Amino acid sequence: SGDPGQAVIYNLSITNTNALSDAFNILVTSGWVVEAPFSIGPFEPYGNDSLVVTVTIPITAPTNTLDVALVRIVSQNPAVLPITATLNTTAKAMYGMSVDAVFFQQSALPGETITYTLQITNTGRIADTYDISVTYSWDTHNSTPVGPLAVGESTGLAVVVTLPTSAVIGMSDTATVA
Repeated sequence: SGDPGQAVIYNLSITNTNALSDAFNILVTSGWVVEAPFSIGPFEPYGNDSLVVTVTIPITAPTNTLDVALVRIVSQNPAVLPITATLNTTAKAMYGMSVDAVFFQQSALPGETITYTLQITNTGRIADTYDISVTYSWDTHNSTPVGPLAVGESTGLAVVVTLPTSAVIGMSDTATVA
């Protein structure tokens, strides 16, 4: 399995079980892009080597989509029966989130509260729920978790900051959202 857009590499071991030197043609069928040599060998009798097959998961592949690549290995000796290897490749879920705010900076008097509204957007490819934490040295409150949000869906998250009564004019603090 892999992420959409990722290449998954399979290493197959090929052994010539014949008493004669042999080479093999490689035929691949798949719904996704596959890279493999057209042939491998020649092999000495009972010799072996690796066959590298690369399956690229499309960037648009939905979560948990399965592709079955059939790798048919055909001896150039017509007396030898072909064999087929089955490679199952699954697209993993892609998770993502963006956070934006209308106002990144606000002012208030000591003891007052400020509310920041953060826009949380699911940029992944699967519905998701997010645990949002806000680290701030002043008293801060926010609701968590956020979601579940469908793919592309956004919602607002209110972060309420109470300025300490001991704050002086010009004092500031910075919050970290994770």
